[in-house]
Amino acid sequence: MSVLIGSLTLRNPERGNPFRRVKRQAMRRTVGGTLYVYDKGIDTREWEWTFAELIQAERDSLETFFADVADGMIETFSVRDWYGNWLDGCRLLDPTLEFAQTDEHRELGTGIFSCTLRFEGTPRTSDDEGYS
Repeated sequence: MSVLIGSLTLRNPERGNPFRRVKRQAMRRTVGGTLYVYDKGIDTREWEWTFAELIQAERDSLETFFADVADGMIETFSVRDWYGNWLDGCRLLDPTLEFAQTDEHRELGTGIFSCTLRFEGTPRTSDDEGYS
């Protein structure tokens, strides 16, 4: 199985990745201590996918996607998860793409990396059941 991120296909991320439902609200407190919360009327969903054991070619493709397609956090893209559900209007939530490598892989020079992507998006209407 695989996931599709924009035009990039990667092996599935690790299981147990967090999913969050976020209500976009602004909060302010007056000088007198009264708290005001304004609901902006927007609910978003956030995902955090960790990819372990990426090979060098996958890392290179992810770096190209980050720089040229997503342009950091600027551009939106679509994602297909491992169940075949589509998420639209996705946007990365971090301006930095970071890769980690275990000491063992570094010492052996195997070129195996891990990376975590945090992004928000909206499930397509027919696919919303898995993410409500």
